[in-house]
Amino acid sequence: MEFTIDLQSILMLVLIVLVIAIVLFVLKLVQTMKGINRVIETNEKNINATMDSIPIITKNIEEVTTGINEEMENITGSIESVSNTIDTTTDLVDTLNQEVLQPLLELGALLMTIRDFIPKKKKKKGLFK
Repeated sequence: MEFTIDLQSILMLVLIVLVIAIVLFVLKLVQTMKGINRVIETNEKNINATMDSIPIITKNIEEVTTGINEEMENITGSIESVSNTIDTTTDLVDTLNQEVLQPLLELGALLMTIRDFIPKKKKKKGLFK
């Protein structure tokens, strides 16, 4: 018994396997598409309700965003006002320090120097002071 394999037989076998694979793929694809259609039909009301609510949700998001932007502008104004108040207070403290406290400290130092030059009375020692 002689068994020979020629190129035509091999190609024929590959073609048969390829056709079977394509048929199986198409069957699986059809089955998957049917499943997707069932899911869509089952959830059609929910999908439509969701699609109907998207414009409302978008409008709400827009209103919230607008409100947040307005509040941020108010907050920015408040922060600038606080910053200006802090700057003014800092300037006032610096002025107070330079024009009032420094001269008082210098006057105190001068008085201490003068006091050091004034002779002190000697305390008497003993029972009768």
